[in-house]
Amino acid sequence: LAMLNFVLMSVLAVTVFGVPITGSFLSLALAALLFVVIATGFGLLASTFTNTQVAAMFVTIIGTVLPAVQFSGLIHPTSSLEGLGRAIGTVYPATHFLTISRGIFAKGLDAVDLAPSYWALAVTVPVVTVWAANSSLRFGARMSRDCRARKRRPGSGVSQVTPAFQVLT
Repeated sequence: LAMLNFVLMSVLAVTVFGVPITGSFLSLALAALLFVVIATGFGLLASTFTNTQVAAMFVTIIGTVLPAVQFSGLIHPTSSLEGLGRAIGTVYPATHFLTISRGIFAKGLDAVDLAPSYWALAVTVPVVTVWAANSSLRFGARMSRDCRARKRRPGSGVSQVTPAFQVLT
């Protein structure tokens, strides 16, 4: 779904806004795929730390959109940032995806020219994925343990009358 969105946005950029892709579309698609995997990992990570879907969406939005706008070079160049803002801008994946997008759209660069940004995204993929998977496994184990503990306690609020549907008493 995210890659379909990427293709549609690229088509809109070229057809409606008249922004030509001067570099390799395949290189841009590779960067988009890496970024989509990272963003999905961030979403999974946020969902393991929250109890509701709304809270997970809120954490994901605050944790991705805010740094992407403030520290990735979207508004201000990362070279003009100082201190913690510069550190965040240096390691944040949106910074590298933005560099690749600008390089391919505006400058006609290819994957070899943008190798440092590709490497940064490629290294981030397993880090975020493993972190999210590990957190998800811990969350699942914690939920399973909590459910077993509730079933063992008498008067836990769950009726055992209907096996298909557990009715609150």
